[in-house]
Amino acid sequence: MRINKRCGKLSKMQSQNKEDFMVIGVTGEPSSGKDTFAKYIEEKGFRHISSGDYLRSQAEKLGIPLDRGSIQRFAINKRKEKGPQYPTDEFIDEIKENTVVSGFRNMSESNLIKSRFKENYILVGITALPETRFERMKKRGRIGDNITFGRFLEEQEIDRSIKGEGVQETDKVIENADYKIDNSGSEEEFKIKVDEWFENNVIILE
Repeated sequence: MRINKRCGKLSKMQSQNKEDFMVIGVTGEPSSGKDTFAKYIEEKGFRHISSGDYLRSQAEKLGIPLDRGSIQRFAINKRKEKGPQYPTDEFIDEIKENTVVSGFRNMSESNLIKSRFKENYILVGITALPETRFERMKKRGRIGDNITFGRFLEEQEIDRSIKGEGVQETDKVIENADYKIDNSGSEEEFKIKVDEWFENNVIILE
């Protein structure tokens, strides 16, 4: 399986990797639809690894609250301790088949995957209007989601204001994505877009 990155189809002879599988990274702001994308790609035969789920599981073991602010602080502290590639470096060795990895928050995580899988890796950014993302968050009902729209926007600006290697830099990751897919409409409309993207850019080689 190979990727068409706007530069023509790749052949087996062009690949320098020993892996015959593909890794799709997906990033996006909160409630943009990262996991919806990943779970839909999972239906196409990919394994799904969620960076966010991994962080929450590690925080829960330590008795840390699972609201967004607490998880964000936990991730930042762990990256200071272990390096900016955390938590991707914790599970990268588990990627041994077609896999979609959701939830990248900084470039170091994405670059780690890219350095390992090279042309077998593609990064997709999911975008959506703030109002749409807020309504989805409210429906999701995760711990810490019971906030006002104003607070929702404030937390987004806090994310963007924190500087330094390995911190939350989702905007930068989205900006560097190979492809961007807007998810401001319905789930059905989004899946149609994902199908079109997948058919045009994911090439399965025999």
